[in-house]
Amino acid sequence: MKVLRRFTVSVWVLLALLSVGVFGIRTQAAVNLKFSTKPTQIEASKNSIRVNWWAEGAGAFIVELMDHSLPASQQTWQYKARVTDPYITLDNLRSGGNYSVRVTAISADNQAVTTSAEGHNLITLIDSMGDVKVDSYRQDLNFASVSWYPLGAADGYEYRLKTNGGKIVAEGKLTGTDASRASLDFNDLTANTTYTFSVRAYMTYSGKRYETDWKSVDLFEQTVVKSVVKSGGKLKIKWSKVKGAGGYDVYVSSKPKKGYVKVKSVGKSKTSLTIKKVGKTKISKKKKWYVYVVTKKNGSRSAIDYYWTSADKGGYRYKF
Repeated sequence: MKVLRRFTVSVWVLLALLSVGVFGIRTQAAVNLKFSTKPTQIEASKNSIRVNWWAEGAGAFIVELMDHSLPASQQTWQYKARVTDPYITLDNLRSGGNYSVRVTAISADNQAVTTSAEGHNLITLIDSMGDVKVDSYRQDLNFASVSWYPLGAADGYEYRLKTNGGKIVAEGKLTGTDASRASLDFNDLTANTTYTFSVRAYMTYSGKRYETDWKSVDLFEQTVVKSVVKSGGKLKIKWSKVKGAGGYDVYVSSKPKKGYVKVKSVGKSKTSLTIKKVGKTKISKKKKWYVYVVTKKNGSRSAIDYYWTSADKGGYRYKF
């Protein structure tokens, strides 16, 4: 009986010694892995962001990035790095961008144990405006619509619309939801008038205001196609001259709203064109052909509001 008791006591002593790490054997449970500070932006430049965080019990971190300036279908997490320090500088980013960062902490005791945290609305400083374009200029309705490439980091946009003579006919600011649309409509415009639309972005970071240069685009009419005639395996196209135009691009398709091919770029003095082919396709008498002509001026292009169809007596205009 005494031997049994001594044996039982010895087992309990051995278990106690093991639990406190005697003989160099580690039996303590893994430290609870958790984030005490989520990924937070601490610096920004035009092309980089610096982020830090803190996770108790972590031995390494996997860093991923999501770019919210991309189309929604392309906004996915992209692997950037594996680090051991609780901070990182992410380079080669687009200016004026809005990003999210996801950090996955890996336990120092057991690499199979992980946990993640995300930081959102991390931004790069704005640098320049992207493309600005005229979506529509309906002189028959005295209406125009313009849009531009949105900068996710921008607090808003300032805009103005001027006539060729320099008179400001509209100006203002867009913020919040209006700014996120990155577009504007103008009504009650004067027919046969060329306008210049200008826009710039602005933002505030760490108490300092940043703004881009103004980006401008001219609003002028799409030339009217006077006739589209098929004759002897040829397509004869005539259009009206636009005052101040620098040239014209002629597009043709065998379908009304898609498949257009630019068949020719011509100078400002030319207002007609005869073609035998559209790409590698010969002009067929049996097919109906569709045409539009883009006006070019000072590096800007007119909106494409209408297309015309071929017919025996000239053609007919349709709204895109």
